[in-house]
Amino acid sequence: MTKSNQSSEAQQLDANHSLQCISTPVMEDVNSSTDVAIEVEVTTGVELPQPPSPAVERRLPEHRPHVKWPGSSDKKLWETVNTDLTVTLLKLRGTLEKKMEKMADIIYEYGAMRFGVQEAKVRKGVPTPPVSRRQQEIKRLIQERRQLRKQWKKASEEEKEGIEALQDDVKTRLASLRRAENLRKRRRKKPFHKGKKWNS
Repeated sequence: MTKSNQSSEAQQLDANHSLQCISTPVMEDVNSSTDVAIEVEVTTGVELPQPPSPAVERRLPEHRPHVKWPGSSDKKLWETVNTDLTVTLLKLRGTLEKKMEKMADIIYEYGAMRFGVQEAKVRKGVPTPPVSRRQQEIKRLIQERRQLRKQWKKASEEEKEGIEALQDDVKTRLASLRRAENLRKRRRKKPFHKGKKWNS
């Protein structure tokens, strides 16, 4: 074997040894660091930082009357409001979440006490349309016709003739009133013609 071959083999062996020497301590360092972290957590009781937990669902606030805040053009008043609220909010103690929860209530109470709130509008029921005399008369005739039918069923043959005459009279009056009522409704629903010109 020549000297050149021996020198090349010696270089390969040295390279392999050097790689093994480098890689082994790195793995040992990684393992040792994790072991140390675990030991610190167990022995000293220090908790390692955990991933943030999902936000807790909060209940929506109840509906409150709107505050009568000043207009945006009143800059001086808004500067006073900003100063007052800043001083009040800086006095809050606790965590950031607690401060955020109280902030909305503090701002609302401040505005309500200083500027007042808008009164809630009372919803009125839909008014029933007035009943005309014709509609009242139609309703009365319908009831009268029902009574005549009941009387006709219990009446004798002689009485039935008189009841039938009354029924015919009620029927005629009822038809006339209904015809007039339908005509009135049709006139109200009749659309306005665009081609019609008003006299100047």
